[in-house]
Amino acid sequence: MTHQVSLRGIEKASYIIDNVQILNSTLNRTLLILDEISIRAQTFERNAADDVVALLDLVCNQQTLLR
Repeated sequence: MTHQVSLRGIEKASYIIDNVQILNSTLNRTLLILDEISIRAQTFERNAADDVVALLDLVCNQQTLLR
């Protein structure tokens, strides 16, 4: 038993494969962007925490001076 594949079927399959490759590439770029956003958010979070600690130190030092 032989199967005949139409040219139209091959064209549709090729179109689907091309679109899947485009979607995969777009997804990979999106994941890279999300990774970068995550790294920047973590850095921002650390910097904010450092700022809070520095501010608390400053307040504590001023209170010590006022005593």
